[in-house]
Amino acid sequence: MEKRFYNRVQELEFLRSKFINLKKGEFGVLYGRRRVGKSELLRKFFGKVKENKIYINVVYDNKRDFMNALSIKIEETFKESVKISKWEDFFSYVSQKSADEKILLVIDEFQRVNYFAKDFIFNLQESWDNSLKDKRIMVIICGSSMSMMHRLALEEKGPLYGRKTFSYHLKQFRYIDLREMFKEKSEEEKIKIFSVFGGTPKYLSDFKFLDKDLFESFNYLALSENGSLFDEPINALKFELKNPERYISILKAISKGKVESKEIADSLGLENYEISPYLKNLSELLDIIEVNDPLFGKKRMKRYGIKDNFFRFWYRFVYSYREQVAMGNSDAIQKRIHKEFGTYCGRIFEDIVREFFIFMNGKEIKNKKIEFIECGKWWEKNEDIDLVLKSKSKTVFLEAKFKEKKMGSGCFEELKRKSQKTSASGKFEYIIISKSGFEQELIDRNVSGLLLLDLKEITKILDDEMKKEEVIQLQMKGWF
Repeated sequence: MEKRFYNRVQELEFLRSKFINLKKGEFGVLYGRRRVGKSELLRKFFGKVKENKIYINVVYDNKRDFMNALSIKIEETFKESVKISKWEDFFSYVSQKSADEKILLVIDEFQRVNYFAKDFIFNLQESWDNSLKDKRIMVIICGSSMSMMHRLALEEKGPLYGRKTFSYHLKQFRYIDLREMFKEKSEEEKIKIFSVFGGTPKYLSDFKFLDKDLFESFNYLALSENGSLFDEPINALKFELKNPERYISILKAISKGKVESKEIADSLGLENYEISPYLKNLSELLDIIEVNDPLFGKKRMKRYGIKDNFFRFWYRFVYSYREQVAMGNSDAIQKRIHKEFGTYCGRIFEDIVREFFIFMNGKEIKNKKIEFIECGKWWEKNEDIDLVLKSKSKTVFLEAKFKEKKMGSGCFEELKRKSQKTSASGKFEYIIISKSGFEQELIDRNVSGLLLLDLKEITKILDDEMKKEEVIQLQMKGWF
């Protein structure tokens, strides 16, 4: 099966707009976690640019090879032989060329330069300040190491801090994006794929390329010592951090349901203040976990969750059994996955429902305008509400069920009871989303202020909305 490039239309349009409107220097920083498709995005963009362009992937470990590579790139692009013996030679050349014509310069895996040619980075800084910022050149630096890219270009003490004219944090696919990759699958199958492999394009591409059953693919990719995803969640941390052990322990605790900072600290035998910097790095720097406050709740009740569904799935089902997998015995994991998969998917379904309503904000569902200025979960002690949509005039409470049985009045009455425990005021409305539909008695009640949605209806709504977006994409197809 041929691998192909999916989605990223908004990102491509962003870069295209920057380049076609280029009048003076643009310095872009593209960053994001491993496997999210940064290089693929840049190569796609680079391939569509008709003007002079240089793309260099830093695969070198010494200055001489890097200088030789730059000389070769100049000859390929401008058909001129230029020997680069010092970094000033390269930057002086591109500065001269960009005085009269547009140039695109992309440096991929930029963080590697820091290991063998720190002076290249300082020469880039100096050349940008002295000449390139006023020329018709678009420089994009990109790197897989989130921590290193932050240190080099995004943090105040970094050598390139203050030079960027734009930055782009490339993130995982949303569920809505994933649907584009798996048009042939049912909505339920798509949800299950997203629950296991999340929104990382590389993981999804590997799964799609195998063209196998969901669990068979997971077994092949993650439950085999030679599988490409066997130790991926640990390797991702090792790539970013010198001592990842405590981070791994924190992720394991969260995957086991320890979602408040005190619970996490207690499970590790630590104090709250001791894990605070780790939680901050996992959320703000590495973008692996997210922290949420309860809507209509107390800030001190914040909860942590793993953002990447594959990481969430792997830490829950695989981490503790890795030694057994290494010995060729994955039966225990497979039995546990099959036993708990429905419950696990139910939690992911709640996230998908939140994304769905964010996507539909300002649009209509069943002739009902969806409008809100804030959304989130509500919880208190052992009770929670899956999603709350807050506007100036009303609050909408939502329950999402990914179960085989239809939902009846009991589900609605329970949701209504919990809504009364919140501190929300004003008009209350309710929405129940059910994978399997609703009991006739609930439908017949025709409750005012209650919207019922099943999975088939959500599928149609999303399909219709995607058709509208396809029209926009077709308008850009001449360039892409």
